[in-house]
Amino acid sequence: MKQIKELLTQLKKADEKEQIQLLLEFSEKQKQQLENEIKTNETLKSSLAHYKQLFNLLPNGGEVIDAKGKIIDCSINTAKMIGYEVDEIVGKHIIKFVDEDTAKTFKQNFQKLLCGKSLSLEGCFVHKNGRKINVIRSAQPIRNAENEVTGVLVVSTDITEQKKTEEELLKKTILLDNIINRASNVAIATTDLDFRITSYNDIAKNFFGYSAKEVIGKTVHEMHIMENVEPERLEKALIIVEETGEYNYFVNQEVNNERRVLSSRVTKMLDEKGKMTGYALFSQDVTQLVLAEEALKDSESNLRQIIDLVPHFIYVKDEDGKDVLLYKAVTDAYGITTKEFIGKSDMDITPDKKNAKKFFKDDLEVINTGKQKYIPEEQITDSKGNIRFLETTKIPFKTSMTKKRAILGVSIDITERKQEEENQKAKVKQLQMMNDIMVGRELTLNDTRKEVNELLEKLGEEPKYVVISTD
Repeated sequence: MKQIKELLTQLKKADEKEQIQLLLEFSEKQKQQLENEIKTNETLKSSLAHYKQLFNLLPNGGEVIDAKGKIIDCSINTAKMIGYEVDEIVGKHIIKFVDEDTAKTFKQNFQKLLCGKSLSLEGCFVHKNGRKINVIRSAQPIRNAENEVTGVLVVSTDITEQKKTEEELLKKTILLDNIINRASNVAIATTDLDFRITSYNDIAKNFFGYSAKEVIGKTVHEMHIMENVEPERLEKALIIVEETGEYNYFVNQEVNNERRVLSSRVTKMLDEKGKMTGYALFSQDVTQLVLAEEALKDSESNLRQIIDLVPHFIYVKDEDGKDVLLYKAVTDAYGITTKEFIGKSDMDITPDKKNAKKFFKDDLEVINTGKQKYIPEEQITDSKGNIRFLETTKIPFKTSMTKKRAILGVSIDITERKQEEENQKAKVKQLQMMNDIMVGRELTLNDTRKEVNELLEKLGEEPKYVVISTD
């Protein structure tokens, strides 16, 4: 319009020839301007197409919202995310597609966006099927050529799975904190991969004398220097943890002039993908248990010394026939040590395989029936080749030394008694033979006496001998 007014002013002042020239120049300018506008429109169309393509290629959702809150454009990914077609979304108010809390937040912050402020807020889309979708919405004001805000461009990122993971992680973290801080008798400390202490419960303070405030953030190396612990101990622990997954050790302490024993274990900490994230230390006061075990060992040692004085064979065998426990009389008989005996069967030890099979058969009978068995006599061959006779009792037995069923056997060596019995039998037999001889002689003498008496009677004399009647 301005250009036309200027042209009219110039035409009034010009002659005919100049007017024609002015009109030709104006016409050329208009033609050039029109061509430029056509090119600009084509460029604009191309830019719009390019923008639309890029908009739809966004990996996240995208929405363009006007100053009244209506969606004037949205990406295909937004439509897919909330289960609608693009046409079902465009033209609708944004509040129609979000939950109540997100709608409230939108109303509170939309004016800030229209005033030119960029915002990033969490919220929830509501899927067409009613399911909530957690999103982070990054909003940027859209300005026109005059730098006026005419709307808002929103990029929506679906964080539903991330949110679930965070919630699960939070639950696990709370659970872990509860376990660490509420463990009544276990000291727990954790470190990262650089051995920097990340958690430390109250029981650890009681055991090691440092508060969480004093140790969290420090490295294990620093704590070991403070406690004069040799660096080699940590190196050894790490090698064993790497090879076996854990390192177990005992710590002896003196507390108020009394002994305290801690059972400690160092293990790897792994994330849900099995990736190592650090180390964990668990320590428990096992003083009473250790003292009880030591007392039990002393008691067992004393008991073994007493039982070893007993000349009877006392042993424990499992259901596979393997020796689990045995005492001195047994090892002396076979001429081998307890260490050589343990874990072996009669088939491994005795040369008499027939008897070995019988022993095992008797063992299984006791184990399977659960009933005691008395064996009045069985024999073994000792290390010197001597045959020894045993009177044996086998009973079902349970022991902490094996999880398998077992028998306890007590065998009394009756070899001397057996020999004495054999000697007595031989004497009786000898006496019987002598008696038989004497009885034979007595009968012959009796017959002679009888004949003499008969001769005396024939001679008219009195019989002189007493004759024993054999009737």
